[in-house]
Amino acid sequence: MFSLKKVFRSGYFWLSILSITVVAIAAALVPLETANILNYALAKDINTLIIWSIVLLATIAILLIFESFSQYFSVKYSNKFKADMVNHLTISISKKDWYSFQKKGTVDYLSYYNNDIEVLEEDYFQSILKSYQGFIALIANISVLFTLDKLLMVVVVISSIIPMLIPFIFQKHLAKLKSENMFQITNFNNKLSDFLDGFQLMKGFKKEDKFLNRLNLATESMNESKEKHEKADVTSNLITGIAFYISFIASLIIGAYRIATGTTSVGAVTGILQISDNLIYPINLISSQTKTLMATKTIRNDFKKLCSFDEKTNNYEDLNDKQNAIIIENLSFGYNDTKILNNVNFTFEKDKKYLLIGPSGQGKSTLLHLISGDIADFSGKVLVNKDIKNGIRLIPQKSLLIRDSIINNLTLFSDKPLGNVKNTLEKFKLNKFSSNEKLQAEFPNNVSPSGGEVQRMSISRTLLEQPQLLLLDEVTSALDKENQKFVEVELLKNFKGTVISVSHNYSEESLNYYDYVVEINDSKISVINKTDLEKNKSHNN
Repeated sequence: MFSLKKVFRSGYFWLSILSITVVAIAAALVPLETANILNYALAKDINTLIIWSIVLLATIAILLIFESFSQYFSVKYSNKFKADMVNHLTISISKKDWYSFQKKGTVDYLSYYNNDIEVLEEDYFQSILKSYQGFIALIANISVLFTLDKLLMVVVVISSIIPMLIPFIFQKHLAKLKSENMFQITNFNNKLSDFLDGFQLMKGFKKEDKFLNRLNLATESMNESKEKHEKADVTSNLITGIAFYISFIASLIIGAYRIATGTTSVGAVTGILQISDNLIYPINLISSQTKTLMATKTIRNDFKKLCSFDEKTNNYEDLNDKQNAIIIENLSFGYNDTKILNNVNFTFEKDKKYLLIGPSGQGKSTLLHLISGDIADFSGKVLVNKDIKNGIRLIPQKSLLIRDSIINNLTLFSDKPLGNVKNTLEKFKLNKFSSNEKLQAEFPNNVSPSGGEVQRMSISRTLLEQPQLLLLDEVTSALDKENQKFVEVELLKNFKGTVISVSHNYSEESLNYYDYVVEINDSKISVINKTDLEKNKSHNN
């Protein structure tokens, strides 16, 4: 399981920590060396003055060198873990079953990539380094203060604690506002997706004003949530700044009093005031980054949950049977609290053709997904013939072409004999795409197949895999009668294997290709006579 704590095992992280530590120590030593230079100048000790001046120059040189190292390693560390998050998120999504995957929309997943990972990189990974930078700078400066004046050190430390506690006061409020802002960003992306994907619908119904108003409301909500978070953050920073300047004034007054009473030197107080001024940055850094880290808690938990896997019981078993392809035993499944299939039992024989019919919403397509392994969380058993378990392919009603060449869409990046690819295209009347030039054409930039052609390409792609069991989910719904007829011949008459097909627009001729007609209705599954099909057809949508 991916853990954000992997950050602490990165070599670049520890090199960044080392560089930040050296920079913080060097920066803290500068006021001490400045105080010594001032004291020796007042004492007119030229030789020692020159030595401390050289030491100061060397310290500044070290500071600049390691500051560049710190920036370099920080960038390398940030980029590496951003890449790791993207990679692990992609792997985690790819391991989900279809049912779990489709619980979120495409826009939600894109939001994880484009928003949440960016937030985690900037507000979590970088904030860890910045928090350490503030913390080590604070420790280094306090240590130098101790060598200059112990009493003033106590005053500065005590007065510095108050600004550091302020982020904890705003913690829950800022985290809530940050979470709300991320929600509104996702909501805006959803509305934007509807606006772009539904462009034809919007124009066709002349509802531009309604779509625009919906998108504008989402934009306003997103901007308002961002403004609320920024206002709360500014308020927290303002209170922190006021608290710090109060501590600075207190240190100045006490330091001036100790000079007047002769209990400390001018150089010491000058160094202390310089360090007090230097404490502004680390204290503000600790304050701001603590708030930022706390605000990412919800996002971190959501990311961790998305990348986690629930161990599910494996309800699929191998079937040692030469006659049967699939045996379903006591299968039950539902969406949310609604049972779709309840205690279903059925046997599909090898090399037989089955037509699944029944009213809409009775679980026909769901059954195909259960057989194909797209749904892992169900009760009962699906026994799959071990000889065909790797040869099961589902052709969905809605086909998809990826943004790549036609040949890659057909082979899905695997090596297929070019002759087989061309023959399959010609078999499904896709000859115009079978030339070498067209096969290399990029979709959708250089070639734009029609809806029916996309469906036939999806079928061609499946048959190139040489499947042994075809699951067909309304595969001819996007085809005209002429194309529907020859596709049914290829898939039902000529295909040598098992076919389980869901169809509402089957033709009378295609019924002759089926061995069995199976009805699913009210969680019951049964074989019916073809002669009775016309009576049952009136129940289908």
